[in-house]
Amino acid sequence: MTEHPPRIRVHSTSGALLIRDSLCIQFYMHRPHVEVAPFVLRALERYRRELPAGALSNYVDEAGDWEPIDEEGWNTTIRDELLEPRGATLDLRDASGEKRYRFEYLG
Repeated sequence: MTEHPPRIRVHSTSGALLIRDSLCIQFYMHRPHVEVAPFVLRALERYRRELPAGALSNYVDEAGDWEPIDEEGWNTTIRDELLEPRGATLDLRDASGEKRYRFEYLG
């Protein structure tokens, strides 16, 4: 293994970033949402602490539109959605053009 991981960047002719290296971790569990939701919330909170401030600043609302989210929204909208007993769907991303950070949950 090399000392430094590879860095992949593919840009369009206009200079916009099209492709970049990434890491994706997925868990497929045969457990009810109500059982895993508190642990998912804890993992999301930990992930946010490690990211730059404001990195996960947009979420998809019920209509499928991207909406900005502030600290109050984190404490109500996202937390309430995730802890809904019947299930949750979360898609959180950063607002930058690079789209470097994302958190997705289907439960």
